[in-house]
Amino acid sequence: FFTEEGDYNYEADVEKLPWQDPMEMMMSLANVKQLVYNYSSLIEEAEAFENKTLTADVNSNPQGQVLSIDFIFYGYDRYTLPEDAALPPNEFDGYNLLYPEEDNSFRVVGSEKITTPAGTFDCIVLEVLIDSEARKKLWMIKDKPGIYAKIIDDKEGMFGHYYVYNLQAIK
Repeated sequence: FFTEEGDYNYEADVEKLPWQDPMEMMMSLANVKQLVYNYSSLIEEAEAFENKTLTADVNSNPQGQVLSIDFIFYGYDRYTLPEDAALPPNEFDGYNLLYPEEDNSFRVVGSEKITTPAGTFDCIVLEVLIDSEARKKLWMIKDKPGIYAKIIDDKEGMFGHYYVYNLQAIK
C-alpha cells in the first residue's frame, strides 16, 4: 500500500469509488430504514463459523442533511448489544468515502457482480489495510451509495476469513 519512502500508492483510487456525492447518498437512503446482514464469525477452537443476523438502522434526512447508519461491523447491533458495550456514534460528515466504514488505506482491486439474498449487485471491490496482520475486502454497491453487499475481515490464520457480512435485505 505504501512506497519505500512511506508515501501512499493508491491516491488515484479515490476517483474510482462509486460513492462520491454525499447528497446522492442521503437521497438514495431516504426510504431505507434498515440493512440486514448475515454475520459469520470464526470460532477457531471449533474450526467452524457461528452465524447470526445483524440489523443496521438507517436514518437519512436529506432536507436536514442528516445521515447515520448503525455501525454493526463489530459483530453486534442495537438489538443484540452486550450490556457493557455501546454502538459507536456514526454521523456522516460528507468526507468519509467508505462510510460507514472508517477511512483507512485502501486500493480498488476491481469490479464484480455478486449475488446475496438481497439481490444481485454490481460492485466496486476494495481491499482495506487495517494493520500489518489484518485486511478487509469490501463490496461497495455501485448504484446504492452507503450499502455494502459484502464485507470480509481477513487475518492470518487457519481459515483466512475471520468475519464475513453478507447483505440479506434492504428494508
